[in-house]
Amino acid sequence: QHTAKTTIDGTFGRLIQKMDKELDNWDWYNKRIFEIYRDTPLSIRGMAKETGISFVNIFHTLKKGKQIMRDKFNEDYEDYLNQDFNQI
Repeated sequence: QHTAKTTIDGTFGRLIQKMDKELDNWDWYNKRIFEIYRDTPLSIRGMAKETGISFVNIFHTLKKGKQIMRDKFNEDYEDYLNQDFNQI
């Protein structure tokens, strides 16, 4: 059975896959910092405490990474929000 929720979930999954592909192009440090922040409950301060990397360094790494993702995928995300699923 194909439902609207299935379409939404599938489209969101495609968007995440595109973002993961982009992450694969990043150097290991930036990729790992972004993944830890995205995939764990750790805050930036928590990451700094756990890794010994400075809060400021993590903050700037994430800021740069988020901007890259925003620049590349903002239009796709807006299409998702507007339910223009065929545009993604």
